[in-house]
Amino acid sequence: MIPVAHLTPAERCLLISWCFITLILGLIGNSIILLATSQRRAIRLDPVSLVLIRNIAISDVGLILSAGFPSLISLILDAWPFGQSSCYLFHYIKAPCFIVAVLLIAALHVNKLVNISYPLRALGRNRRTGVIISVIMWLMSSVLPIIQLIVKPTDVIFDGQVFRCKYAYRHPIWKELLPLVALLMTVIPNIIVMLTTVSLLVVVKRVRGRVRISGGIAAVYVGAVYIVAYLPISYYNLVYITNAHSFPPKIKYFMDVYFFKFAYFIPFLNVVCNVFIYYISLESFNVAVKRSVIGFIWKIPVFSNRRTPNNLVRLRALNR
Repeated sequence: MIPVAHLTPAERCLLISWCFITLILGLIGNSIILLATSQRRAIRLDPVSLVLIRNIAISDVGLILSAGFPSLISLILDAWPFGQSSCYLFHYIKAPCFIVAVLLIAALHVNKLVNISYPLRALGRNRRTGVIISVIMWLMSSVLPIIQLIVKPTDVIFDGQVFRCKYAYRHPIWKELLPLVALLMTVIPNIIVMLTTVSLLVVVKRVRGRVRISGGIAAVYVGAVYIVAYLPISYYNLVYITNAHSFPPKIKYFMDVYFFKFAYFIPFLNVVCNVFIYYISLESFNVAVKRSVIGFIWKIPVFSNRRTPNNLVRLRALNR
């Protein structure tokens, strides 16, 4: 087993708790989203948004299983126990899931902006349009892993600082290739998410009360959470690393030891929040979740005898 970086008991407990909470909530929350988007009328949005939301949930599940789960196990065991082959597998699953999330959110924002600004144009787009957009986003997110496989597929290492496997970029070609790939795959999509989040917020405020904007509000929340979750790692990689020499020693130590871990673990926030965002901003999703939870509870023998007339009336109201 490959050893990991030394942590104090408090740091280890904090990181294990965070990974465990995000793993459980992320799997449960995104499973609920996948079930809801596959059921008729569970989420009342345009078909393109539904397909994009479903694919965002799929990418979140992939990220949880390829990054959150191995990080949790390596933290508990204080070493990487899965072997080098699994290290390759986890990385090449994680890479497209990481990239496609921002591409899908950008697509969701653009779609909601068009729907709100030009509602008649939305009538000509169906589920097939959403599938085509999603396939294109997944293909784009696979470009970087494919290039990694072509250049040097075995250049994947376990990083004991962040407790997961990642690509090392040690081949000389990456000095010229990596800036271009990073610009196209991460920088530009992140800028699009930021701009469209602000644009959606402005448009939603302008048309509030005139058109249905619940989907737009949900998209704004999704974009805002994504920005909060990924801003630290973006700052570390794009700003701090290029200017690390100008920072005082104490600041450098803090950035390299503490902020570095924070920047790589806070993105897990993005995979657990979407289910709560949809619950508070989409009435149809809220009702569907309540209906499912109440129906499940009433199937338990302990509660099956408590079907009072008032409770039956409430359940019928939720089923409408």
